[in-house]
Amino acid sequence: MDRPPELLKTFANRMARVGLSEDAVQMVRLLRLSGFIEDANQYSDSTPAGNLISDVSGPVAEWALRWNPAHIGIWEPRVENGETCFVRNKQTMKEWHLWANVGRIEAKGAKKRVLLLGESVARGYLYDPVFNPALVLQRILDAEFRNDEIEVIDLARTNLSYEIRDVAVAALQLEPDIAIVFAGNNWGVTEPRPSEIAGMTEALSKEGIPGLKRISEAQIARKGRLVVNDISSAYEARGVPVIWMVPEYDLANWRDPFTNAPYLAAGANNEWITLLDEAQQALREGEVAKARERALRMLEIDKGVTVAGLYLLADCSHQLNDVESERKYLELARDAACWDSTRTCMPRCYATTQEAIRTDVRKYKGNELIDVRELFKEYLHGELPGCRLFLDYCHLTSEGIQITMAAAASAVLRALKGVEKHWFTLTGDHLAPSRETEAEALFLAAIHSGHWWQSYDIARYYCARAISLSRHAADLMLNYIELQTHSSVPMRMSASERQIFKVGSPLIHRYLLSTNLKRLDKGLLDGIVDALAEHGIDGREPLERLRREQHSVRKRPINLLDYYYS
Repeated sequence: MDRPPELLKTFANRMARVGLSEDAVQMVRLLRLSGFIEDANQYSDSTPAGNLISDVSGPVAEWALRWNPAHIGIWEPRVENGETCFVRNKQTMKEWHLWANVGRIEAKGAKKRVLLLGESVARGYLYDPVFNPALVLQRILDAEFRNDEIEVIDLARTNLSYEIRDVAVAALQLEPDIAIVFAGNNWGVTEPRPSEIAGMTEALSKEGIPGLKRISEAQIARKGRLVVNDISSAYEARGVPVIWMVPEYDLANWRDPFTNAPYLAAGANNEWITLLDEAQQALREGEVAKARERALRMLEIDKGVTVAGLYLLADCSHQLNDVESERKYLELARDAACWDSTRTCMPRCYATTQEAIRTDVRKYKGNELIDVRELFKEYLHGELPGCRLFLDYCHLTSEGIQITMAAAASAVLRALKGVEKHWFTLTGDHLAPSRETEAEALFLAAIHSGHWWQSYDIARYYCARAISLSRHAADLMLNYIELQTHSSVPMRMSASERQIFKVGSPLIHRYLLSTNLKRLDKGLLDGIVDALAEHGIDGREPLERLRREQHSVRKRPINLLDYYYS
């Protein structure tokens, strides 16, 4: 047998080292595109470019740092035959996956032009690029207008924050007839301006964390009002109506992790912890009145800057079938940590943002408001929104997307045609994605929820629904079990990863095959195998066998400080 040349050995060693590094995603992409592994034609533009669990507002986008008022996000103007179109700027290629997969926006023609602006909810996170709000809106409007009479321009961007103001104002170059702004989930507390620091310091010294929360809420409201007023005034000056959509939150199912209260004066932390233990014990034993009394005392002590007491009060209200009180406490819990910019907080539209949009939108002629909170209350007959309409904290299921876009379409018809059509008459099964796409999005939702501390029940629910819609979701899950549990092969070089790539659609390529980190994922994987068992598929045996083979202390020392076990 011929020995491989030394050059190939060096090459293989370097590939192995890169396979274990953070550059593995890029390496595998290049190998696929080159044809060394898999069929390059199978690889779409949906390049995995971000972690499935990282849809939170981070640093300002690169395009915004070098923002040019003539550009619209990643698209730059180009004059052709005397008309200005917009094409994607190659220097922003690293961010293309965050926007619509559209290389070119043509100059305005005879069609009515509708702009859709927003963040990841408007982008269709976990469904895009196969299915998204802009596609649904276009389908609804196509049925209500004559052929080729209206077009939707999709300007939503994942992780868009206050920069939406710049995108919206620049988008006036597209000569829209109407615009829809579906945003607010990423409008959180930011680094204070020098003029704000003194006030924050004083509030913190006199009131503690509740004072900091008050200042933070005021800052969020001020910045939100600036966005609303700047966009509204710019569009009013051009005579372009704007439909503002106020986002809602998954109140029924999403829970932030319990944390102890921050420092409380006069040694109140000890009392707070005792009350927490007593309230939890009382709730477990069915003593709702006692649990509520202890939780109210917790709230009196910490002034609502942590979620624990608020969730307990919501659970008490749930036991008493008091839906509106439950809603109130869950909304307060959603907002409880708005002051804490040091921890990772899921995107959400705080009450102060919602109120800023509701109030300031009405100041401008042509503006219309769609409050998704009230829309969902109407649709669910007063029930709390949960897994039926949400994939996670704020991103919508296909059903949620259809409802919100039907409401938006109703407002467009009213503004452009003078026609009144209730949003409910504009929905229908014809707007839904394929069963396979829905199944993949639900499986991704299970993974996303599992990686953000959500319960086993949530993971199992999404997985069971996914398998019931499409059996190919079961193949994805079985391979995912091996992908996460096998420790001796780099994730990006494993047989299970290759199989997931073959079976999965662009959704899986974009949102799942994007991280080189493995996790124990106990609750998530247990939810997966139990969902598989509901459909007569054994995932438990291979999971337990892999755990014994790959992670048993009988075979080698195990470092429990390794990221995998955290």
